[in-house]
Amino acid sequence: MKNEFDKYGIVMHCLELAVVVAIMVVALSVFATGDALQVAAAFTFAIALPVLVFRRSRHYSAWGELFLLVAAIVMTMMAISHIWMVTEGVGRPLSLPLLQSDDNRYFNCAMYYYDGSVPEPKNSFPGFPLIMMVLWKMFGVSIVWPLAMNVMLTLLAFYYTGKTAITLLEGKTNARVTTVMWLTLLMCCGLMFLMSQSARLLKEALSYISIALVGYALALLARRSRLQWGGYAAFVVGCLIMAVVRTTYIHFFFVGVIIVALGNIKLRWRPASAMLAIAVLAFVGGSSIAYYIISPHVFFTRADLMNRSFAIDGMQQPYLLLISDYFSKPFYERVFYLPLTMSVQYIIPFPWVYDKGEGVNLLELFTRMRWMWYAVGGMSLYYYLFISWHRGEGIGVWALWPAAVFAIVALLIGGTVSRYILPVELLFVPQATFVILKLREGYYRKSFVMWSIFYVVVLTSTLLVCHNVQTSYLNNLEDYYRRIEAGQ
Repeated sequence: MKNEFDKYGIVMHCLELAVVVAIMVVALSVFATGDALQVAAAFTFAIALPVLVFRRSRHYSAWGELFLLVAAIVMTMMAISHIWMVTEGVGRPLSLPLLQSDDNRYFNCAMYYYDGSVPEPKNSFPGFPLIMMVLWKMFGVSIVWPLAMNVMLTLLAFYYTGKTAITLLEGKTNARVTTVMWLTLLMCCGLMFLMSQSARLLKEALSYISIALVGYALALLARRSRLQWGGYAAFVVGCLIMAVVRTTYIHFFFVGVIIVALGNIKLRWRPASAMLAIAVLAFVGGSSIAYYIISPHVFFTRADLMNRSFAIDGMQQPYLLLISDYFSKPFYERVFYLPLTMSVQYIIPFPWVYDKGEGVNLLELFTRMRWMWYAVGGMSLYYYLFISWHRGEGIGVWALWPAAVFAIVALLIGGTVSRYILPVELLFVPQATFVILKLREGYYRKSFVMWSIFYVVVLTSTLLVCHNVQTSYLNNLEDYYRRIEAGQ
């Protein structure tokens, strides 16, 4: 079937060539020739596959590919910057990067699976290191291959987020499916914090594609009250990925299936039952191969372990004073704190960077670009507050799922880990897309303008207060240590 590529093919080919050339030029400027060719080849393939999938779909548009390529080049530049900092920048080869924290643990775990050259490290879920090991068996040990995979999976997650929006908005708007897709991709390519985590040796990208596939399958069930093989395949793959990389998240798949099924239990109970059975099998299988799974401690409250697992560092000490010993509190008190924990989870990481005298790197800078998320979140809040409760006007019960997951994560971990909510950010994009398209058709304009003014004022005021409190605390901390060093 012909699409816009037939009309703009030459232009898009030139744009794609420009992206490849840019990657090659940047790689050659910071790496030796052999390493540069490896970097360029890996990321070119990582971009080419999602673009090809998108081009062959009936949702293709030139604008959509443009935004997909923008996301691709941004993530690739962040990834190359990170690779340089942990290899060439510190005199290390691509096969032996100087990593820290979770990145280092995943790398060492993959090396243990690869050749046993390092002691077996403690790692909760083996999925990501095992996938890295497979990539290394195919292409050789290098930090490049798993990072290229992360970029590819994130782009595919954006594409499936677009398919989810198209499914949910079917019959709800006059916009063409191509418009829904490119508008979704536009918002996705602005989620900088989300993309920045794909440029590190983390399993976030696997979580993105998993929850995007499950979200798409649930959207099909919500709109059509049945699933064909494509919907089941998406759900199975999503569950299998999450089972091996972050098994605890499968609890949220149970929540999603139940919410969607209750929207029309008479028609949906059979496919919903099958989906629950798949999710249960995935959870049992994932739990059986995990070294450690924290969900029993989350749901049955081991305050000592939770306090260690989700400790708040020095930058967030003012928040710790507000929530006190959060994980030791009874359940009803944590529910009472929910407006605070959800708000903190919503705005962190803050959109500013403190220079500690070592300079600010590209990855850290992009991590703090939160404005698209604040825009998506603001439109989603408008949807929930002013549209969702009008019967027949919104996109249905599916939209309750991301809201429920967001609240549950905040309740369980106190809003202390911003990375844990990142996969769910994609699930709010369809609501924002719906609001934009309805505004274009002339609906809700007056109330949306009033809401926007209120939202911007509240958000700006909150960020200013947080910045002032955090800055004052850090300045006082610096003065304290300075007096200690001076012997006062």
